[in-house]
Amino acid sequence: MWGTLIEQYPYLISKILVINSPTFMNVLWTACSAFIPAEYRRKIILFGEKWQEKITAHVTLPYLPISYGGYLDVNIKHPTPFDINSQFAITQINDDSLETLIVPAGGYTIQTFYLKQDEVLEFYMFHDQEFTMNIFFSESKRVKIAK
Repeated sequence: MWGTLIEQYPYLISKILVINSPTFMNVLWTACSAFIPAEYRRKIILFGEKWQEKITAHVTLPYLPISYGGYLDVNIKHPTPFDINSQFAITQINDDSLETLIVPAGGYTIQTFYLKQDEVLEFYMFHDQEFTMNIFFSESKRVKIAK
């Protein structure tokens, strides 16, 4: 995931700092980093325990939030656990009931779905190449898309 992100936006991301990473992430990183180009490896830094002591070498205090030991006064919303509602769990997908959309390499498509309140829209994707998917929401029916 990191490699794809850095590859897609090479000048946007100078570093990826992962703070408070569990021990298994270091083991996983050691195993996988050999397959990541050196240019990308230099941009990804994992901080485990005592990350507060090490992060200031990469982020100066005026740009580091107060809750992380810096001076920046911003309200950081910490992630909350997400429970998957089991009533929507799919045990088996019937390919005959799905619509198929094929987009050739280098191509794009714009699909518009009009949903009523509380209506659910699900996407099932099967692909053998990398792709990018953007989802935009608007309460109005007419949306201008800049090209």
